[in-house]
Amino acid sequence: MAAAPRCALCSCLLLCVSGIVPKPQNARIISVNLHSILQWDAPRFHEGNISYTVQSQSINFPGHTYENVSTNLRLTECDVSSLSAYGDYILQVRAESENNHSDWVIVRFKPMDDTVIGPPDVKVKSESGSLHVDFIGPFAEHGHDKWPLKQYYGSWNYRILYWKKGSNTEVIHIDTKYNSEILSQLEPWTTYCIQVQAVIPEWNKTGELSGELCEQTTHNGVMCISSNLHPQITCGKSETQVDEEAIWGKPEEATGLTCFSHVFPHVFYPHVYYLHCS
Repeated sequence: MAAAPRCALCSCLLLCVSGIVPKPQNARIISVNLHSILQWDAPRFHEGNISYTVQSQSINFPGHTYENVSTNLRLTECDVSSLSAYGDYILQVRAESENNHSDWVIVRFKPMDDTVIGPPDVKVKSESGSLHVDFIGPFAEHGHDKWPLKQYYGSWNYRILYWKKGSNTEVIHIDTKYNSEILSQLEPWTTYCIQVQAVIPEWNKTGELSGELCEQTTHNGVMCISSNLHPQITCGKSETQVDEEAIWGKPEEATGLTCFSHVFPHVFYPHVYYLHCS
């Protein structure tokens, strides 16, 4: 028999004979948006049924003893989301089999520091040459309750990153305290991609990026078709093209013309407008 298998067999026999239960392995916290799970791997060698006990102690109150979070667990994980988000804890887990138990395995846990901030929900709408970006969340969920994470942290910004799709231009970012932003001064008829994340300066935390949303801009302003006053001007609003001969353009680019800001709707085409030019 090879040396390695012999050692493994001897260890197993020793553990079984002595009644010692081996410790859980690789204990860690998985926490996203303050939904927190203590996980661990089962002991390598054990005989019969095995269960687990998880306890917690608050570091903020040193005199407090350990309290049971959960006992007689059959799975190798325990939901610890019920602990206060503002606390600082020592968590410990041990394996148990009949009247025997392992040593404790200890993990430090500070929810506000350790949790991962997930991506917000994002919507993008193209309108009048700009992109309107709305975002909300992420949220902490406890049972049926749902609370915005920014209510926990206080200091909270959103960072919007955008760039031209398929180009090597640099990514532009804008920070805002609000739940929406209008991206203007964009190139018309150009597709831009957008991602949003939470940024919490006081906690030195940056949230996960939302998925890429790509949207094409329209023309940046109201356009007009040729009028009786100036038949050489031929243009149209982005949503409507009146006839096959219509081409897109800006009336203010016509030589010797001055266009005023007010517009007049077309009688037969309500979505098409004339600019008053002289």
